[in-house]
Amino acid sequence: MLIDQKTEELVLKALSYYAQGGENIKPSRDINSDCAYSYTDFIQKCEGIAVDGFLLLDELRERGFLRKIINDRLFLCDKCSSWHINLREVCPDCSSLDWKQKRLYHHFSCGYVGLEDEFKVHSYAELHCPKCEQVMRHIGLDYEKPTQSFFCYTCEHIFDEHQTKSLCISCGEQSDLEKMELKEIYSYQLTAKAYQAIEKGSLKETSVEDLIKNKATELYTYDFLIFLLDQQRQIAQECGDHLTACIISGPENREFIDYTKTLIKPSFFLSEWKGSFIIVASRGRSKDHIKAFKILLDNFQEIRKHSLVGSTFDFELELDANKQFDLFLQTSVSDRSKFKEGGFCEN
Repeated sequence: MLIDQKTEELVLKALSYYAQGGENIKPSRDINSDCAYSYTDFIQKCEGIAVDGFLLLDELRERGFLRKIINDRLFLCDKCSSWHINLREVCPDCSSLDWKQKRLYHHFSCGYVGLEDEFKVHSYAELHCPKCEQVMRHIGLDYEKPTQSFFCYTCEHIFDEHQTKSLCISCGEQSDLEKMELKEIYSYQLTAKAYQAIEKGSLKETSVEDLIKNKATELYTYDFLIFLLDQQRQIAQECGDHLTACIISGPENREFIDYTKTLIKPSFFLSEWKGSFIIVASRGRSKDHIKAFKILLDNFQEIRKHSLVGSTFDFELELDANKQFDLFLQTSVSDRSKFKEGGFCEN
């Protein structure tokens, strides 16, 4: 990947510029480029990062941030891939350039068809057939001019369509067009995914797992906790049950977390809680969970003996789904921070 942590911010700034103006990322004609175009403007808006513009934009396209739109097509030499190509119209028989467009005449009487130069002009508006030597006076009655053709002075071949061949100015290779490499040049349009990345300030992909769990701590995220507890609260209300929780004020390090996991039931879960807090919560019979939490609290006393960072524990015995916790969940996220850590806990 060309986009690392260092270049991501610069690329986002460039994408933001195009997003604000609703513009597409367009190539610029560049005579010094290997393919006649470059994405100089885009690279400049990335503060001149040392990355190939074609490769960078293609990576953004593959990741779904850009949509390509055809801008131009170039013929490239099939031998050296140069775009410095001269397309030439040649005789299809001998490939000579020495040809000219000529008019054909058709004599009705004898059926002869030949070039205009073959018919001798005896007097004004009179032509002489080279085959039967009759005078052709009236077009439409004596003769017709069916079409214009091409005459090759090298091989004297008469043809209706010339052939197009290429000559590479760089290496001198002559080729038929069907053998040449065709390169497409694109403009790029920002996708909805690009606008989302600009808004969140990151090009990193967000998976469902990232939204649910913190990979560093293996704790459920705060947002997922709120979502889950909202669901559990509604179920608790419908069942006439209680939602019980234990809020633990302690260090968010793996040793503390892993130790806690060994002490809790499978039905409990651990989550981030206001920075340095972990909450273990579940729904069910209050008496059973209170008993389990008391055992959990007793076991936490062993943490101090293991020389973990000194911790204090706020221990909640029961949260009624219809009381304070219900009030907390109905409060907006911004206002929830106003609750004291032990605001609905019994110490």
